[in-house]
Amino acid sequence: MKKSFKQIAAATLSAAMVMAPSLNVLAEAPAQGQHAGTGNILAYSITSVIVPTNFQIALNPQGLGVTRLDGENAVTDQIVTFNYGIANLSTNDMVVSLELTVDSGESGITFVDGAEAVEEAKAGELKMYLELVEGSDVKDSEGAAFAVDNGSAGFDSDDLVNVTMTDAESGVVFAGDADVAVERDFELEKATYAVKDGETVNFDTSQEDLAGKMELSELGGITGFTIKGAMNEDADWTTANVKAITFTPEYDIQTALAFAASQGPALTTTEATATAGANTEISFRGSATDVQSVTFNGNNIASQVIITDGKVTVKSSWTDGWNAGMSREAVITFTDGSNGTCTITKG
Repeated sequence: MKKSFKQIAAATLSAAMVMAPSLNVLAEAPAQGQHAGTGNILAYSITSVIVPTNFQIALNPQGLGVTRLDGENAVTDQIVTFNYGIANLSTNDMVVSLELTVDSGESGITFVDGAEAVEEAKAGELKMYLELVEGSDVKDSEGAAFAVDNGSAGFDSDDLVNVTMTDAESGVVFAGDADVAVERDFELEKATYAVKDGETVNFDTSQEDLAGKMELSELGGITGFTIKGAMNEDADWTTANVKAITFTPEYDIQTALAFAASQGPALTTTEATATAGANTEISFRGSATDVQSVTFNGNNIASQVIITDGKVTVKSSWTDGWNAGMSREAVITFTDGSNGTCTITKG
């Protein structure tokens, strides 16, 4: 079950395991095979992900020039909303799973599955579609890069509403007709921390004290998304109760390792080029024991591949015999019954 977060801005500190043993000086040497001493764990882990929770939308069926928070830069989109950002300040790569549900309530609006369905709507039908579109090169509302400010993030969740970004060419359509939802997993790289100026890490620094000695030095990954869509122009939208529409975000936040373990094995390389004299690598999510078989065009050639955690290596002794431009399909079947296909082409 996914957990809904109002705001995640505070860092949670916990201990990992990096051993730093020390030996006491004794008046008498211990007997052979015995070693007296104490151990200390010097480690820190910070989990901090900032997500937006305030979603707003305006329906603009007639394509009027609409301004948003800045009072400038009018847009004529039929679906007017903001660009939203997600920022990782953790010491681990993180995966933020967003489930965004839109409930039409008593608005009288019917959601459809794309622009074509909107165009085919009959006169008077209050039909629209929505899609979640990802963004890259995310910056603040003024177009300036987000930055570290005196050892912490120079922004909060409010600053992640109305960001600027470069939109992807297409998005994921909300599925349903009255209560629609979309799910998306955002992978974010880890942040970097350093010891604060004036602080020292001593041999006997406790785990609790060590956490307090660290400060943010470099931001982790920041991604963005927005909501787009279209509306039936041949309808009287003044009859719709827009205030009845509700947006409900639910976030599930995990380390990338925990997320991968929860998802099961899957192929991550779908195309590869075989080069003469070099092995060809096919990546997958999982361990070596997750792979049941590897076949090429239906033939099991276990002797021609090396399977390790997260990687299937196709030996060059196999692909060197292919003619240039030849392609073959490698099918990796996993022990859970799933499989994936990678097309290998001889360069």
